[in-house]
Amino acid sequence: MESSLIKVCYEGSEGLSDIKTIMRGDILYISLIDVQNALNRENTEIDVTQKPQSILSIIKGRLEDLESDEFIYIENEELSHLDKKELFVTQPGLFRVLSHDKSAAGKKFQRWLYHDVVPSILKHGEYPPPIVTKESDVMKIAKTLVMEIGERERLERETKERFAKHEEVLNTLTSQLKTFKGDDAGITFMTVSEFYKNDVPEDLDLQHAFGWCLKICIEHSEPTKKLLENGTEIVRFPDYVITEAVQKILRNTD
Repeated sequence: MESSLIKVCYEGSEGLSDIKTIMRGDILYISLIDVQNALNRENTEIDVTQKPQSILSIIKGRLEDLESDEFIYIENEELSHLDKKELFVTQPGLFRVLSHDKSAAGKKFQRWLYHDVVPSILKHGEYPPPIVTKESDVMKIAKTLVMEIGERERLERETKERFAKHEEVLNTLTSQLKTFKGDDAGITFMTVSEFYKNDVPEDLDLQHAFGWCLKICIEHSEPTKKLLENGTEIVRFPDYVITEAVQKILRNTD
């Protein structure tokens, strides 16, 4: 069975007193000798007329009150009595022993032990408990939101940068390649709107004209120019293709 010796320090009116505790499994045992020594010193400080109680007499007197599972003996070579075996008691066992002590020191010690020491050792395995920086739930939520906002902004910046680079590469490639084979030197490329300098006739459907331009380019292997502008693909046709397309539309509407 695993054991873990833990020393705790009791700060009484007369000073500090070390008290040994030991964990065996999930049961906490406390040195009865250390407890009584601390109480003797504390009671003497409070009332100088009070005589310290004999450790041996207390142990012999209280041992009969304890259940068999409420105490254990631990080897201690520093002891000069009790066959070098130190008596450790459980929390219920110590409560039985201290229930006979009605002194001010006894009450103060019990409050310290059961309110401070025992909960800390059972939860953290040590006393005093480790210092933990506490944050309010509101602060935790606020920090989480700030981190999430920062992450979203970072992703948005990276996405915009990637799109800008892709658009630049595509525009460079598009400016160097023709949709169709052929020498387009000296050819002026424009959209239908640009052809009319944005003054498009009311009876001309731009989408209809665009479709005719594509049809002519495909059928006659005419070149086109494609560019990405603000994320939108813009197709430009030779000016003579636009002229032919508009003429066909006008003839069909006559």
